[in-house]
Amino acid sequence: MAKRRTRALRTRCWASAWALTGFILLGMDNLAHAQQEPSRAPSFDETTYALAWLQGRFRAPVTCVRRDGSRLELEQAIGVRSAPMRSGMRVLRVTFFGIDVPDAEKCFNVAEPRVPDRRGVLYVTYRSNRRPDMGLTDFRRTVRKGTIVYHIVGGQLRIRDVGEEAEPRVVRFEDRDYPLRLRPVLPHSDGDRLLARYREEAPPDEDPSRQLWFEIEGPEDFAFLGAFIEDAP
Repeated sequence: MAKRRTRALRTRCWASAWALTGFILLGMDNLAHAQQEPSRAPSFDETTYALAWLQGRFRAPVTCVRRDGSRLELEQAIGVRSAPMRSGMRVLRVTFFGIDVPDAEKCFNVAEPRVPDRRGVLYVTYRSNRRPDMGLTDFRRTVRKGTIVYHIVGGQLRIRDVGEEAEPRVVRFEDRDYPLRLRPVLPHSDGDRLLARYREEAPPDEDPSRQLWFEIEGPEDFAFLGAFIEDAP
């Protein structure tokens, strides 16, 4: 039932050719009926829509150079799933799966000249006015602005430079909120070029996958910016 409800709330989006900073919202299985029959429209606040919308698995290609000079093509991935309430807040569990190539000297892609082994879990929430009667309208308005801001309220990442044997740096997200910003990957940008091969591999009749920049500002001057594409559902 929970999975069915989440699917009913999910939307599809991608950068619009006529408004580069906007998203086109699709999906929402019950939306058409709700619009035709306002009295039956589901009552969810903006936070409900925002947390449902972000769930999925996102990936980006990475090239690693081994010590013998050979190259290995792989990917880094981020998974976003629902999680139990945390300190009275509705949250998502955002998992960074890292890169595991023991004999690599360095890894890179178009968006990051040096991609580290970055792994761990962050807990993310979304803050909004609790207006169940306006949740969908509020979320649509937020999406059209081009950037959606979530808040990291806990968790940690272990970060190790590929090719280095030093202990990984541990970044703990505690004591305050830290922003996680999502914005569309625009056509002809570095992120668009990075993800092009995934689009080419997709079947022609498949719905366009979401392409998003994940941007994090964290403690101890931690910063992360990466372009990712969503796996097909």
